[in-house]
Amino acid sequence: MSSDNINLYAGQHAIEVVNFSVILGIPLDTTDNNRFETKISQIREHFPYTEDTQTLLFAIGPEPSASPPPPPGKELACYSNDGRKEWSGQFINNAIVVSCHQYTN
Repeated sequence: MSSDNINLYAGQHAIEVVNFSVILGIPLDTTDNNRFETKISQIREHFPYTEDTQTLLFAIGPEPSASPPPPPGKELACYSNDGRKEWSGQFINNAIVVSCHQYTN
């Protein structure tokens, strides 16, 4: 692969994204999802794009079993004026991940 195809941020480095993660002791549930919805206007000040996470669950085994409902989750994003993602976040199950896509050092 040629390095000509790599677009460096401000022409200075090749790091595309930095992730900050928090693993919770218990999974998120519908109560957490409801609290998120009550704060949606404040959240959208920082992350204008918010969407429910789409999750597919299935069970593998000799006997059919009822799959639990998918955990509530959210995807968040903030874009620059030119349409590039600057910040994003994801909340699902017992993890919170915030990603920085643009930074200077």
